[in-house]
Amino acid sequence: MIIKEAIIFILFLVAFTFVLIKMPFFAIKGAKKTLILSLWSYKIVAGIVFFLIFSQYTPYSSGCDSDIYFQDSQKLTSVAAESPTDYLTLVSGCFGDESKFEKYTTQMEYWNRSFPTVVPNDNRIVIRLNSLLNFISFRFYSVHLLMMAFLSFIGLLLIYKTILLQFPKLKKSIALIVFIIPSTVFWSAGILKEPIIIFLLGVYIYNLSKLCNKLNFKSLLIFSLTIFLMIYTKPYILFILFPISIAYFIAEFSRSKKILIIYFAILSLFGASLYLASTINPDYSVARLLTNKQHDFIAMDKASNAGSSFDIPILDNSHLSLVKNSPTAILNSISRPWIWESKSWPQHAAALENLTIILLILFLLVRFRARRIENLNTAMFALLFGLSLFILSGLSTPNMGALMRYKSVGLPFMFIFLIAGFKPYAFFKRPFFEKSSKKVSAIFWKSSL
Repeated sequence: MIIKEAIIFILFLVAFTFVLIKMPFFAIKGAKKTLILSLWSYKIVAGIVFFLIFSQYTPYSSGCDSDIYFQDSQKLTSVAAESPTDYLTLVSGCFGDESKFEKYTTQMEYWNRSFPTVVPNDNRIVIRLNSLLNFISFRFYSVHLLMMAFLSFIGLLLIYKTILLQFPKLKKSIALIVFIIPSTVFWSAGILKEPIIIFLLGVYIYNLSKLCNKLNFKSLLIFSLTIFLMIYTKPYILFILFPISIAYFIAEFSRSKKILIIYFAILSLFGASLYLASTINPDYSVARLLTNKQHDFIAMDKASNAGSSFDIPILDNSHLSLVKNSPTAILNSISRPWIWESKSWPQHAAALENLTIILLILFLLVRFRARRIENLNTAMFALLFGLSLFILSGLSTPNMGALMRYKSVGLPFMFIFLIAGFKPYAFFKRPFFEKSSKKVSAIFWKSSL
């Protein structure tokens, strides 16, 4: 069985690599094919590390979300042999009375939520997608990891190509930001929501950018389908994207120079609308939804006796508590776990990445100049998306491992903003450092540029 799995894995790896080399879509302008292969190889290494940690290394090998999603997908696929009609109904989601399918769904651990909410259940899309993939993967876990890694790689490439159009002078910096951040690459290589959301996020911003330049039916159709899928993948990502996308579209389409005013006006209007909606129907209160999610996460964390828990500010169903605790949420998202909090080598690696991120943020902020930003609209979109994701993740998540995973999607966007306004230190422009940096850069890019 192990030999068969290895053969199937290699066949899919060769097929995906062949697609990367031959399809024009994957070509990076101004770079040889070796660059895309190098980035893909880095992604594969991250996937292998993910597989080893969550299948071989105790205690992460037991109760891993990725494994549970995979096992649930196996149970769902088994329904096809018993009743193809029921299977198609469960996969499509086109059913009203869920009690008719309880004999199947109660066997799946993540199919149902532990608490009621008006927000769509975002676990099911992972189970459904992997259930469909079972028909071509021979139900091998490693093959599913490879498929999810490839899916997220497409998303990262779309993000890179979209941002590159707005900041053509920052080609190398943006490539490093999008493709190299360890936690972003690592968590988007598992059987989780992150690979799907990164893929959808890439498709979303790629088509949003195209719609800002020219309204056309194809881009609008893909954009609309992406929104629909986001609702059932991670609704809060769409919740974050909605107001800043409107502001981005208005600023881009109108070619207005009053970008900050546009963002302030749209976000203020959006905030007022949310508050009004919460007074009309408390079930749709953002504060209440986030408080319930936080309480459920804390209870689940205590029940599992997780070794990476930490205290977070307790929300009280009020919008004021969200605003008051947002700075702490951002700090937690960026910094936890600290070096002294890590207890195992994966946690040590996460803490080391956090320390590197903090030092890099400080390094960039010292020389940050807003007037250097070539495209303020795109930079504001990236900053607001990243910070909003950090706030929601930091407010709801008392587990360091989960927090590292949730924030990984927002990290590239935060650094895009910082890099866009970074003014290089004059110290590094001296002849000695200029020559040294050019030599290092030439070695790294020689095979790809």
